Amino acid sequence: MEFYKAGTSLDEGEKFCCQFTKDLYWKNIESDEKNYIVINCEDLNQAKKLDDFLWENISDIFLPHKICNDLDSPDAPILISFPGIKHPCNKNTYLINLNPKLPSNFQDFKSSYQLVIEDGGEYQKIARESFKVCLEYGIKPNYIG
Repeated sequence: MEFYKAGTSLDEGEKFCCQFTKDLYWKNIESDEKNYIVINCEDLNQAKKLDDFLWENISDIFLPHKICNDLDSPDAPILISFPGIKHPCNKNTYLINLNPKLPSNFQDFKSSYQLVIEDGGEYQKIARESFKVCLEYGIKPNYIG
């Protein structure tokens, strides 16, 4: 479990998330792995915003992605999710958690990355609670600032 400083505002965090997704996807391609990447958002609105951002602002690589509950789109290795939506969760799936709350199944992923918005307020407070949850499970998370 790794916690990453993703900026001081939600907008910065969302941009960081897209870049982080691109880097993780590229690493997957280079290693010839066939893993899913699940981006967990706070809600549908944030998921749509991230979906648009990935289409419009990442121009140097094609990132095949979709929102998990979009049944009209073909399967994609990058899935954008939010609480209440089913998505793949196994040892072949990476989790990028933009939601400050950890999903209850965070330990079921190959690797989990918690993005931390250091806003000095609510996002940072919830991320600290998520860090404590990891410690309670006996996990010693890394913080990368």
